[in-house]
Amino acid sequence: MPVTDLQAITTYFNNFSAEMANAPAPSDSALLAFFDKNNFKQDGKSLAAFLQQITTNPTILGGTLSFGNIVLGAVPSWVTTVPTTASASYKVHFNVLISGAPNGREDFIVYKDSSGNWISLGNQKVAKARVQALESNAPGTSTSSRISCTGLWPQIS
Repeated sequence: MPVTDLQAITTYFNNFSAEMANAPAPSDSALLAFFDKNNFKQDGKSLAAFLQQITTNPTILGGTLSFGNIVLGAVPSWVTTVPTTASASYKVHFNVLISGAPNGREDFIVYKDSSGNWISLGNQKVAKARVQALESNAPGTSTSSRISCTGLWPQIS
């Protein structure tokens, strides 16, 4: 994977951060230019739903959003939405930073269009699934008893 592609994708994320600092509307043309409007999907969300979520989140507006630890990987074979005209494409893993503090690890599929611009397809997943360990200890029906519960807590959205 060429270093120039990593540098260009890092610039893409820096430019996206700068655009988010302007508190754009979800329909802002400068914001939409970062994404594949027809094929974007992030954890089952359409581009409109994704942009509505991030442009109304007060914790990431006003210049607090940035990205770090950007790593390029191969696009998974199940991703079929990368245009055949793309000159390069990657699965990009990155940390989302809010005011410089880590706020999660995400990934996007990105490709270089015929104009040389990097465009995001989101992660192309139809849902977000997460499993957490569950442990609770709650009062029972009498003052001397307690109810304990352990297990796995699947969350799908």
